Amino acid sequence: MTTDPTTPEQDTSTTTDTDATDVAETAADAAAEGSGAPDDATAALRREAAGYRRQLRAAETERDTVAARLTALQRREAERLASERGVRVLDDGRDLWAGGVVLDNLLADDGTVDPDKVTAATKQVLTDHPAWAKRWPGVNGGARTPMPVEPSLGEVLGNVRRGR
Repeated sequence: MTTDPTTPEQDTSTTTDTDATDVAETAADAAAEGSGAPDDATAALRREAAGYRRQLRAAETERDTVAARLTALQRREAERLASERGVRVLDDGRDLWAGGVVLDNLLADDGTVDPDKVTAATKQVLTDHPAWAKRWPGVNGGARTPMPVEPSLGEVLGNVRRGR
């Protein structure tokens, strides 16, 4: 492999320390310029750039955390709607995802969960998997035993008078 002596070789080792990354980037910048020692203005600019890189990484991490929370909230809302609305609903809202539904297909243009799209997706999942439907208790409650008839006050007094 031939390398150009004027360009620095990139370090292939990976580090999770952002300060070490910033130092390596600063060293690479200095080597690329070809100067032995950067002057004070250049060093200050590099420190400022390193600070901006750290802020960028922190903002990206925060963005990813917020995006993950939003996705979790949207999934829970879709699951709630799939298991609580209408007569034919899923017993467990998480069955939406097991049925192959994708969250992006349930969102409205403004990013909120669209109840109509959730209802349509729920119907499709229940068409494919009818056993996943919530079972409602029957209206009549099944076989019933007759209620015991309590004796009236007159019957009780009549039984007392007769000695029973």
